[in-house]
Amino acid sequence: MAARVLGVDPGSAATGWALIVAEGNRYRLEASGVVRPKGGDRVERLADLERRFLEVVERRQPDCAAVESSFSGRNPRAGLALAESRGVILAALGRQAIPTSSYSPVKQLTASTGDPELPGDIAASITKSSWSQSLKSSRS
Repeated sequence: MAARVLGVDPGSAATGWALIVAEGNRYRLEASGVVRPKGGDRVERLADLERRFLEVVERRQPDCAAVESSFSGRNPRAGLALAESRGVILAALGRQAIPTSSYSPVKQLTASTGDPELPGDIAASITKSSWSQSLKSSRS
């Protein structure tokens, strides 16, 4: 039985997503995109992010989701904006009753390879492994 896993990388200016179809040990990228919220102030942009992300979820019908965890950078204001966007994404997934897990990209890379600063193509491969773990937990 195939499972549809939605991977989400929340952001304050752009939220990336990818839908992976998993069949046994095979994974296929079905669709991907970026939601760039519009609006004058932060409240309007968060509302637009919610509306547009829900459209993605309703159109793609994922069985489960893996959402990147927030991290604390050097700029507290940017970290807060990221956390607000992530909260909107988590609430939208919760509203649709989609089982959701979180992953930390740096911890995932470090645990898998010992190197937290890998090139993007290698990081993507490891992220796929994280989505696989999300899929397994949604099936149980």
